[in-house]
Amino acid sequence: MWVLSILPLVGPLIAALAGVDVRAAYGTPAAGVSCAVGLALTSAGWWWARRLLRSASRPVRHR
Repeated sequence: MWVLSILPLVGPLIAALAGVDVRAAYGTPAAGVSCAVGLALTSAGWWWARRLLRSASRPVRHR
């Protein structure tokens, strides 16, 4: 699961290695808002997946 969380960080890193000015690409207000929303959604997805895994790994209670 952590690989999917790291993938958004790899894009700018590869762009920087390819010679693209990352500050110019990510320095606009729209890019800042997109990054903030992306981080929030990634965090929510991480939290939700961990919650699902935790509830799935609990033993079943029979009544």
